[in-house]
Amino acid sequence: MKFRRTHRLRSTLPDAAPWAVVMFLMLFFALERAPGLTVELPAAGGPSAISLSGPSVAVALAAGGVFYLHNRKLAADELRAELKTLPDLHQTTVVLLVDRSVPYDRVLQIAQLARAAGVKSVVLGTRPALFPARQP
Repeated sequence: MKFRRTHRLRSTLPDAAPWAVVMFLMLFFALERAPGLTVELPAAGGPSAISLSGPSVAVALAAGGVFYLHNRKLAADELRAELKTLPDLHQTTVVLLVDRSVPYDRVLQIAQLARAAGVKSVVLGTRPALFPARQP
């Protein structure tokens, strides 16, 4: 006895959506492991956000004592020379993004270096505290 087939098998190309999802996930995990500078900023409780008026530039100092300006690794004397070449130097604010493991006297040396280069003001970059302190 021969049964008739009611459905025909189709041989079509697979959908593109599952492949796109797989490629997106691969890209996500590849970028997550991308090399970069890790600076653990100290936490600041309370309203510590300020608004910067005028031009600003960020200087990062990693735990190993290495300076970064415009995604370039610099020594202290190179940092001073680079800061002097900034346009509108006397209106520029330098934001120091310093790792929390760096000693405080090293942070002061960097601030004095920036001020000696002719920078208007130097501010410290922090991250907000996870749980703000309770007010009595």
